[in-house]
Amino acid sequence: MQKRPKDGIVFVDFNLCVGCKACITACPWGAPQWNPETGKAVKCDYCMDRVDEGLKPACATVCTTHCLHFGKVEDITQIRRERHARAVAAQERHI
Repeated sequence: MQKRPKDGIVFVDFNLCVGCKACITACPWGAPQWNPETGKAVKCDYCMDRVDEGLKPACATVCTTHCLHFGKVEDITQIRRERHARAVAAQERHI
């Protein structure tokens, strides 16, 4: 496992993975999974190739409920505040 300094994305470096499964055992969230076809661990890498091109990860792009977001913490916090404010305003209109 490696962590990119520029954005903190943690990913499996397939060239260095020896298939010992230590990362699977150590991860408290169960993020790394075993791929029996490759004999190596795999985990979401937030579509690093897309992020490097300035795009959002595929999951955040296609989320039909608009619940998945990707970006800076400050931006995501603002999105959550705005959603909450709209929900409260909608409730007040129905009272």
